[in-house]
Amino acid sequence: MDAGQLKQLFEQQAGQYDQQWQRLRPLQSALFFLVEQCLQQLPKQARLLCVGVGTGEELLYLAERFPHWQFTAVEPAAAMLERCRQKAQAAGVLQRCDLVQGYLHDLPVTASFDAATAFLVSHFLTEPQQRLAFFQQIARRLKPAALLLNADLACVEPALTLQAQISFWQQLMTGQRPDAAKLAQLMQSYRQDVAVSEPSELQWLLRQAGFAQVLPLFQAGLMQAWCAQRAVTECE
Repeated sequence: MDAGQLKQLFEQQAGQYDQQWQRLRPLQSALFFLVEQCLQQLPKQARLLCVGVGTGEELLYLAERFPHWQFTAVEPAAAMLERCRQKAQAAGVLQRCDLVQGYLHDLPVTASFDAATAFLVSHFLTEPQQRLAFFQQIARRLKPAALLLNADLACVEPALTLQAQISFWQQLMTGQRPDAAKLAQLMQSYRQDVAVSEPSELQWLLRQAGFAQVLPLFQAGLMQAWCAQRAVTECE
């Protein structure tokens, strides 16, 4: 699935996207709680970059808990970003948000953010070099020692365990295990459209992209998260 097809898919899903993930709210709550703890050290008036913000769940959570932060949210799907805008307006935090329809390359390359989030985004980049470039683009926009909170689909030994992991993940999302035909369809989709990597591969990519410390933060089903700290170079 190329970038245009992926964007179109999320345009179509925007209206029911939050409802689609409703069953995974407990996992989301646990992840956001851990993210909040990681970001406690940020300045009172921090600037946060939300990459692939979707309908804005992490933005709203953090904006409520850190009332002086400013947010820049990037999302290619206009319908998803509009839903984020509506929710931010209803929550009274829209004035602290800069919502950008587009991609990372549409933002200035200046190290101006104190932290960034990228939740369930990079696994749509199925080529390692694409993924590395994605994390490098984030790193270039972060201040020295700034944090990246990243979550993606990952599993240990995917060649051996992916089918069982997908079956369980589907149960988490829908409440029931897929039958053999549905599971075969899901396996084909996951293999073609997303990169379910080894956690060690993702940690290696983050280090290659310029993050000196990569701390495993959270794991639930196929979703794993890390807290990574941007490396500080000698000239910074």
